[in-house]
Formats: sequence, structure tokens, C-alpha cells
Amino acid sequence: MDRKSDIFEKIAYLGIAIATAKMYVDLHSGSIQSPLGPVLSFFIDFALYYIIYRIGRFVWCSWSRGRTRQEVKKQIEQTAQESSDPSYKVHFPNKLQTLYDYAFSHIGHLLEEDEKAELTRNIRSFATSDAPDLSPILKRRIEGLGLYDLYHLCHAIGYHTGRVKNGSDVAHFIKVCFPAYTLGVEESTIRCKLTYIDCDYKIPVVPKKADISQYCFNGEVISG
Repeated sequence: MDRKSDIFEKIAYLGIAIATAKMYVDLHSGSIQSPLGPVLSFFIDFALYYIIYRIGRFVWCSWSRGRTRQEVKKQIEQTAQESSDPSYKVHFPNKLQTLYDYAFSHIGHLLEEDEKAELTRNIRSFATSDAPDLSPILKRRIEGLGLYDLYHLCHAIGYHTGRVKNGSDVAHFIKVCFPAYTLGVEESTIRCKLTYIDCDYKIPVVPKKADISQYCFNGEVISG
């Protein structure tokens, strides 16, 4: 049940509780000879609050369904527009390939085959979805690959997808995908140190507006 529609249910329960308390007080006040009056009043109050609950929930659900239909329609129209745009079909896959090349040129030679597959899948999901389906890439630490190398690497990938608006998205990507390195490290800490250079690192920081393809070393590349 939706949180807003759940409010109407709580109101109904509160009303029933009030009606019950009222009936209890009336029955025990000693001023009423017959219990029929308070009992009848209770059922009237019960019916009133139940009607209010049903009407309120019906109105909210009707409005909510209408809003959902509008959102779905908007998403369909946006998808249709993107799919009909030649620049979208040509440019974005090229950008995705550049991200693969960049990542694999730096750490591809350090990964096992299953880790390479996870890296490719996570980059694709991170770059193409507003709600990426992320999973661990590295569950082990690798000699020669430091935490700040991963910070710099993922900062470059994140900000060159064209979708990332702030460091929180990149920090979440790092936290989920590299658990062996981020155990005990808060996402807020990661976000603050994405471009930290007063440390030991091998992978340089890529400026947000730089051409990331210029930072692909002569290493392994992959098509995803």
C-alpha cells in the first residue's frame, strides 16, 4: 500500500479507536440506562470513519494512477526520441567503448576473467542507467593497485559517462564494486577523496572536461 493512502487507513483506525473509547465512557458513566444508545452511536461512528477512509483512499489512488500513467508516457516519449536520434545511436556506444578502453588499459592486466566481465557489466550499467545494477568486481586486494588508484579511476569513469552529477554516485560505485578496498570506509569519505593526490598512486586524476581517451595507456582494451 502507498504511504499516502496508508494515512487514510490510520485515520480510520484512529476514528474507530475514538468511537470505541466514547462507547466505553458512555457505558460506564452510569447516566445511561440502556446500552443500546452507545452501541448504536459506536456503529454510526464506525461507519462514518470507514466511509471517510474508503473515499480518501479512492481519491488518492485515482490521482496516483493518473500521475503514474503520465510518468510512463513521458518515459516512453523520451526513449522514442533518443532511439530516433542518430547522434544518440552513434555517439553513446563510442563513449562506452572509450570507458572500457580507459578502465582496461589501467587495471585489465590485473584482473581475472570473471572480474573483467564484472568490470565491463558494471561500467555499462553505471553509464547507461539512472539506477545502475552494481555488483562486486574485486573481492580481493591486488598488489600494486591502491585505494587511491581506484578513486582516480572511478572518478574518471563516472564523470565521463555524461550522467553523473556529483561525487556521491561515484562513491557508491566504488563502495559496491570494490568491497575488499572499501571495507570500513564510508561513502562520504570516499566522495571527499576522489581526486586526492597527496598520497601514493599510479593512476592519475583525469580532469572532468578532459578527453578521457588521452588517458588510455598502452594496455589491454576490451569490447563490451
